[in-house]
Amino acid sequence: MAKNAAVKVINEKDRLAEELEIKKREKDWLKEEVEAKEAREHMLQEEIAQKVAADESKIERLQFQLVRRREEQEEKDEFILQLKQRVEVKDVRLEAVKERLDDVWMKAESREENLRHVRQELETKR
Repeated sequence: MAKNAAVKVINEKDRLAEELEIKKREKDWLKEEVEAKEAREHMLQEEIAQKVAADESKIERLQFQLVRRREEQEEKDEFILQLKQRVEVKDVRLEAVKERLDDVWMKAESREENLRHVRQELETKR
């Protein structure tokens, strides 16, 4: 019986040693899995950081372009305003010229009418 008990103890010891070896392999495998996942996570974090940096750079570039375009638009608006003011001044001058031309035209018509009367009087006197 003692022999049976000793065999049982040895068998149990072998079984436990085998289980321990299996558990150690599982532990090592899980450790490798964790390391691999941490490495992937680190890579993803680096990729994200690079993309964020690229996006921030792009945002800065776009903001600079937006500021430049606003400045250009303000310059164009100012130029257009100046042109409109020039056109208004020219319109006022043109209106004054038209009025003077109308006055000259009326005087010319009046003189022409007077000239006709004088001619008629001369013809009647002849």
